[in-house]
Amino acid sequence: MNNEEYVRYQEEQFLAYEKICRRCGVCCGSEDGDSCANLAKDNDGKFYCKEYEIRFSKEQHTLSGKTFHCVPIREIVANCGARPGCAYEKKINSRDNESI
Repeated sequence: MNNEEYVRYQEEQFLAYEKICRRCGVCCGSEDGDSCANLAKDNDGKFYCKEYEIRFSKEQHTLSGKTFHCVPIREIVANCGARPGCAYEKKINSRDNESI
């Protein structure tokens, strides 16, 4: 795979992972009592990040002030797992974690 193909593959994988998300907010702490300070809920009850486009570029904080760095959801899926009910749970439980 040449560089151009690799970049295209990465972009396709990013979009595929984005498409899976149901915006439950679990990966950002919506259910643990100390969510990311940038986690918000829209009028439909779905969660979103107030700094989504720049979330990886700086240190983030939870509501209680703990600091952390956002990681791409594909890293969470590959290394940590997701909570029951998360749309990514199916991905984690599948045998093929290389592609969607």
